[in-house]
Amino acid sequence: MCVRRPADIEGFSGWTKKAGLHHANAPQSVLQEMVALRLYLDDSSAEGGPLEVVPGTHETLLTEQDVQGATAAAMVLAARAGSILLMRPLLLHRSAPKPPRARAAFCT
Repeated sequence: MCVRRPADIEGFSGWTKKAGLHHANAPQSVLQEMVALRLYLDDSSAEGGPLEVVPGTHETLLTEQDVQGATAAAMVLAARAGSILLMRPLLLHRSAPKPPRARAAFCT
């Protein structure tokens, strides 16, 4: 979860700084109450690094071993520009890696 600044708040852990922004792992009780909204500005397809989710994983906090086993059940969520996705942050999700872009014609 991205936050304005680090603070000593019970239950928040794993403080990091990514791209100049502070992040922390929120407690399950906070994540269960949140809903994330994702607005697609461009089309998203299986070939372009789409969102992958594992259905049903938002219902409980997963262990590292659970995560490893669940990834085989991931499904790709393709979407058209203008689509909106609502999801619980506890849903096991990731952005699939994008394939390398083709070099422009002027590159040598």
